[in-house]
Amino acid sequence: MSVLDPVPSPAGVTRIEEVRTGDLLDLARRSPSGPLFFWSHPESDREMLGLGVAAEIVTHGEDRLADAGRLAAAALACAGTPRGPVGAPLPRVVGGFAFDREHPRTAGWRGFPALRLVVPTLLWIRERGRCWLVRSPELPSDRGPSRPVSAVDSRPACEPAPPPEQWMARVRSALEGIERGVLEKVVLTRTRSIAVTSTPEVASFVSRLRARRPGCFTYWMRGSGADFFGSSPELLVRVDGSTFATESIAGTAARGATPDEDRRRVAALLASDKNRREQATVSRAITDSLSARVARLEIEPEVRVRSVPEAHHLATRCRGRLESPVSVFEVAALLHPTPAVCGTPTAAALEFIRRSDGERGWFTGAVGWMDTSGSGELAVALRSGLVDGSAITTAAGAGIVAGSDPVAEYEETELKLQALQDALEGAR
Repeated sequence: MSVLDPVPSPAGVTRIEEVRTGDLLDLARRSPSGPLFFWSHPESDREMLGLGVAAEIVTHGEDRLADAGRLAAAALACAGTPRGPVGAPLPRVVGGFAFDREHPRTAGWRGFPALRLVVPTLLWIRERGRCWLVRSPELPSDRGPSRPVSAVDSRPACEPAPPPEQWMARVRSALEGIERGVLEKVVLTRTRSIAVTSTPEVASFVSRLRARRPGCFTYWMRGSGADFFGSSPELLVRVDGSTFATESIAGTAARGATPDEDRRRVAALLASDKNRREQATVSRAITDSLSARVARLEIEPEVRVRSVPEAHHLATRCRGRLESPVSVFEVAALLHPTPAVCGTPTAAALEFIRRSDGERGWFTGAVGWMDTSGSGELAVALRSGLVDGSAITTAAGAGIVAGSDPVAEYEETELKLQALQDALEGAR
């Protein structure tokens, strides 16, 4: 029997065993169809691959994130007490959610509803130098009291990208709202569609992103007829028992061509009033969102620079202890959407985005996992690509605040789009 054979455990029993295996992406390549989840963060020596569906959770609406933690815990509990050696990881659900709370309505996102979590039939977990295989029995699924998830029209996930002038007109409209006091900040996104002549090998894209971006969260989910992948520099939230960690990232500068130029750009980013204000907005919102639910909150006193291959960003770490243990999805419900992907005030920014951006789907949503204790990790779905048939759509955003320049914001989105473009071109 091949290790990829989706043979579930006996009813009511989740079995966990330590295994020896090669690159988990090679296993993914050998599974060319069906549900798949891949997650990698090389710097923390953590990687996962889930295949098959033992149980599925699909929900939407205002309470989708709070519901997710409860429904996921119930699904995992149905598997009974896991059987495995001492030191084995706990069983997990994997998946993610869209930027907006309602199910996407366009055809390209048909496999990616407002929130979708899966208990994989087979889940490999590699961490701290060891690899484990979790085999789950078939469990009850909960799709929630929602309307059907299937697309209601045949439009692609993203319309053809508008010309630069049209996008910059949206920026000017946002700046008018900021000047009137309706908005403090709003994040606008652009998309780019790339036509391909043959079936894209997503594993090659993901492999290149993982190798180039070891400090980022590289992910890949396969839905019904489409693949969503990317490599995000931004943690939404990590929960470990009663402790949590998150970070605010905002403000961007392109990498320099030489070490000296790179240092100059870092210094200019740190000295930029516009970027400092943008980053401070995110930090303040995170603090306000969490303050009522935490027993201790620690925020880095100094803004630091987070560097990825294409850019430098301003960042501030935030960590602490929760008043009582809650799931990673319940903490995410307090944070999402952060000003880093939406804006402030949140309601006004959301209204502007829905009018201006169109449907984002899982772009700027989140991807990650949760175990039976409620602990887990979610990354903001940035530097993302959607593979739908013969088209690959990528997206990038920019935060608009007072003092933003439409041309500079356009160039920032170009910089971010190029990060995915490089991976696609290098893997072909």
